[in-house]
Amino acid sequence: MTVQEVSMLQVIRMKDSAKNAAEIAKYLNRTDSANVLYALRKLEKLGLIEKSPGPPRETTYQVTEQGREITDRYAAKRRDLLLSLIDRMSQSGSLFEGVNRTLWLMSGLYEQVARTVSVMSYLSDDTGQPTVLKLDEKARKTARAPRGQADAAPRTRKAAG
Repeated sequence: MTVQEVSMLQVIRMKDSAKNAAEIAKYLNRTDSANVLYALRKLEKLGLIEKSPGPPRETTYQVTEQGREITDRYAAKRRDLLLSLIDRMSQSGSLFEGVNRTLWLMSGLYEQVARTVSVMSYLSDDTGQPTVLKLDEKARKTARAPRGQADAAPRTRKAAG
């Protein structure tokens, strides 16, 4: 079986509910319906899925017992490989801690930038348009001011309208 067919089988089994071809394609981010239908026919011929009777547009697919066994084996293998990789990562202690610290720092920086950008509407130029330049100037002034003075500066908002 190809990787795409295994992925399709996993999607069909997901939540143990039958899905139509459009849902399957959507989950797999596929727009080539002809290839999706071809793969579904292949999985059906292999006895891994079965389709419901009815009009073509209402046809749904679900895994067979054989398909369930295969997806269970893939899930077990995936779990074993993942746990093995996590175990190896935890054994390399300081490297993992450094990566974790860097990701935590980047997350904090992202949140700070998001907060800063959200106040840009209060830092607009004469045209009333938000400007990064004024935001940048304010940040530099705050950085140069002795401790305590930056907080003491009066905060003003430009009146709306």
